[in-house]
Amino acid sequence: MANYNKSFTLSTAGSTTTQNTIVGDTITCTINSNGNAWTTTVSNCTVSPSSGTNGSSVITTGSSGNFSVNFNYTINKQSYFHVVSGTATLDNTPENFVSGGWVGAASLLNTYYYASFQSGVTGSSSTVGTYTVGSVSPGTSISLALVSGYTATASAYSINGAAWRTASSTVSNGDVIRWRLLSSSNASTTARYKLTIGTVGRTFSVATAAPSFTAPVISSVTNDNAASSSVTTTVNLSSNGSGGSLQYAQTTSNSVPSSGWQTSNQFSHPRGTTRYYWASQSTNTSGAYSSSVSHTVGYLAADTAVAPTPTSQTIANGATSASVTVGSVARSTEGVAVRVNNGSTNLATATGNNQTLTWTSSLPTAGNTTTYEIFTRRATSTGGDGSTWTATNDTFTVTRSQPNATLDLNIGISNYSGPTRYYGNGNTVAASSTVVWTNYQTAYTHELTGCGADTIYYASYTSGASQGSTTAYSNLSPIGRTWTTASTRSLNGMSGSTAGINGPTYSTGDIVYIWAVLNPNSQGGSTIGNSTTMTYTGSSYYVERPDTLVTVTPSTTTVGYVSGHPGGTGDTSSPTVNVTSDSSGTQYRLYTTNINRWVSTYNGGGSSTTDFTISYDEASSGQAGTGFTELPSNGNSFTYTTQCRVTSGTPDPVNGGGAAWVEVGNSGEPFSITRSNSDTQPDAFDLGSNLTNVSTGTPATSATITIAGLTAGVSTSFSFTNNSHTKVSKNGGTFSTSGGTVVNGDTLQVEITASSSNSVTLSTTLSVGSPARTDSWSVTSAASGTGSSGGGGGAVTGGTFGLAIYRATGSNPPVVLDQSVRTNNIIVSGSKSVAANGSEIITCPGMTLTNTSEIGVIVKNIFASSLFTIQRGTGQFTINNNTSGALTARYVAFRWG
Repeated sequence: MANYNKSFTLSTAGSTTTQNTIVGDTITCTINSNGNAWTTTVSNCTVSPSSGTNGSSVITTGSSGNFSVNFNYTINKQSYFHVVSGTATLDNTPENFVSGGWVGAASLLNTYYYASFQSGVTGSSSTVGTYTVGSVSPGTSISLALVSGYTATASAYSINGAAWRTASSTVSNGDVIRWRLLSSSNASTTARYKLTIGTVGRTFSVATAAPSFTAPVISSVTNDNAASSSVTTTVNLSSNGSGGSLQYAQTTSNSVPSSGWQTSNQFSHPRGTTRYYWASQSTNTSGAYSSSVSHTVGYLAADTAVAPTPTSQTIANGATSASVTVGSVARSTEGVAVRVNNGSTNLATATGNNQTLTWTSSLPTAGNTTTYEIFTRRATSTGGDGSTWTATNDTFTVTRSQPNATLDLNIGISNYSGPTRYYGNGNTVAASSTVVWTNYQTAYTHELTGCGADTIYYASYTSGASQGSTTAYSNLSPIGRTWTTASTRSLNGMSGSTAGINGPTYSTGDIVYIWAVLNPNSQGGSTIGNSTTMTYTGSSYYVERPDTLVTVTPSTTTVGYVSGHPGGTGDTSSPTVNVTSDSSGTQYRLYTTNINRWVSTYNGGGSSTTDFTISYDEASSGQAGTGFTELPSNGNSFTYTTQCRVTSGTPDPVNGGGAAWVEVGNSGEPFSITRSNSDTQPDAFDLGSNLTNVSTGTPATSATITIAGLTAGVSTSFSFTNNSHTKVSKNGGTFSTSGGTVVNGDTLQVEITASSSNSVTLSTTLSVGSPARTDSWSVTSAASGTGSSGGGGGAVTGGTFGLAIYRATGSNPPVVLDQSVRTNNIIVSGSKSVAANGSEIITCPGMTLTNTSEIGVIVKNIFASSLFTIQRGTGQFTINNNTSGALTARYVAFRWG
């Protein structure tokens, strides 16, 4: 270990000396304290002395890590000090630590060899080499480990002559180490271990010599088959081998043992196991032992020659157990059991001979016989496995006597299993044990519960007064009966166990009553005839058969937009629905869960094609909720289902005297109604007055309409009739014989070409939107300019003609009106809103740019001449608004002649 010398003076400013060391090193400090007594504060080291006046002190580092010593004294509250500090590290490298040495192939088996710790000197089995630890820090580690890839034997080391050890430890300088290694028990095998001190490791190896044995040969393994839990086995050799001492071993696995060898060739072998047997000239030394021979010993079977007594017995009908005594059992340790013949479950067990076994389960039913069998089990103490039961084929029978038959009237009727039933208010009817629903089936079955084994049950439309009342079989005219003796049994038709009960006719219901009679095969039963007494059980059920096989059309319907309810505008229609294949006696209703109410009912069997009406406004129905709509709101859909019930036959006693409602067909034959989310019906419009006296073959135009009232941005279609003589112009464009679509603000104008014949009226109807807004308009061609004379009817060739109107008074009344009098005839009149500085075109048949002496226009408004100007055209005129505000112009176009 090293020593370092340091000198320093304690001062108020303080100072530090740094010295790093190896653990165990010392630092000798020479201290100048100006004659004052100093003390120390120490961390991770020792100091001696720890106080003094001037002089010296030695610091010793004892463990790895940082250390420090503060030398200090205080005068007048003023500290004087100096700190010595540093880091101590371990020295893990021992000096002169050389290999343990190698022992060659002549090494003996299972022999300890000792390391020489000298370069070039092999280990010895007699001379113990040593190594003295030097140049390491105190507490340096020492450990021992097998070198990977080599055979593990045994290796240990000793410190200072102490006991041999394998666990890791620590050493310090001067410690004396010894190291030994056990050679393998097998020839030609090397054992190698490594001893590590600090950071230096050295190995020591021992190799065994080649074998010189001849292994024995096992010919067989036999046993005495003793009647006990174990047998004695004997290992038989065909050759003893040579080169060592003959020994034998037994193992539970097929691996040569390292211990347990013996000179005897006999072993104890437990029954039910497999053991492996070995012979060797040198225990488990390679080449000295034989191949293993396996030997399995099973269990002895139980004896089956037993005698049950009695071999046949009868127990009372009410007996709860049966017993049997088993004799001729071979051993007192033998187990006996009783089972149902060829069964797998023990009903009772015992041990020994002449034991009585009693059991309470798997007993025969009344009037029946059960065969039982005795099973035996051999105990482990006598060579058995103690768990396996063996059939003896020794059987006996037990018969239970027949009881007196009992008529059981207290039965139940299975729960209703048909479709969901509904009250009149739409709430569901709880499942009832008194209802059967047959739908379209002509026959059905039902189920009774809690039935007596000795009782047959009959179904009849004939009622009993109360439970226990009786009548003759001939009075029942039964429609069904039970055919089995089970507690829960099917009520079938009269013709057999697979037949159905004939149900009621379509659209009727009836009550079925259950009667009972003893089974003819039961104790006290007799053949059933017309005079046989039948007893009423007090139980009944209701059977109904509504006609559900109907079709509902249409499956979907769409209605238009409506502004509100009640009294809204738009599509306020009430759609209708038709039900086909319905039957009289069945009532039908339409129901929707969207508003949880029924909306319409009718009685089946009629010829109507509008069986259901879904009301836009229920105000006219008189039903509670007046003013309630049964249709969806804009953009929504309602789903409706059809339900039905019988209205003829016996009423349903469970539903207050009226049959419950069930859904028809496929889940109520649902259909939907959807209302459009957009208003596609425009405001009402007017094409103007019909035109008359229009020149033949001349086109005439209606008033121009402006589309309004649609949902913003939504288009709708328009169409018109009689396009052979009708055309329509959109937004002032070309007149066309085809319809189209419009949005708010678009304009439409109709044109009809007057007939080429006189006095002929041609008309059209313009339809816009959905639901459609319509207006009809017509044009009548002018009358003929010539006519027939009175009398013979020949052609008029000249002279004055025409119509004269006379005053109605006097003998020679004067002429009031004839062809010589000029009169005015109104062609078109009306009112039109004209936008500020805008104009409106008015159709006026016969008008031209120049016939001002025949056709004129008057605009009726105060200051009309300054507010409006009139512009003539062919077949029309234009009213111009000369102001900055919208005005209404009332106009009249007339012809004078």
